[in-house]
Amino acid sequence: MMNIMGEVDDIIERSLNIRLDKDSYNYSRFAAHMRYLIQRLETGTQVESRGSSMKRTLMWQYPDIYQCACRVTAHFKESRGWNCSDDETVYLMLHIYRVKSRND
Repeated sequence: MMNIMGEVDDIIERSLNIRLDKDSYNYSRFAAHMRYLIQRLETGTQVESRGSSMKRTLMWQYPDIYQCACRVTAHFKESRGWNCSDDETVYLMLHIYRVKSRND
């Protein structure tokens, strides 16, 4: 789990050109959400996918966040064979947005 989190942190920091404050409350909250996502992906118990319209909206409003989330999901697919549903991608985008906005 810690290795995966480190990989995700690296992707986010490189993609958004930020430095995550790993001692902050906001990062702790982000990390908790990521742990639950990783657990769902490991066990194959993802949230049902109904978020494609929300994904499209967020994709247009926050293209940098969308690209970052795509890099994370592509990494999951390539390194572990995990597929993220649209809903999981939307949740990931929201959590990345939150940690980025609190980091700015």
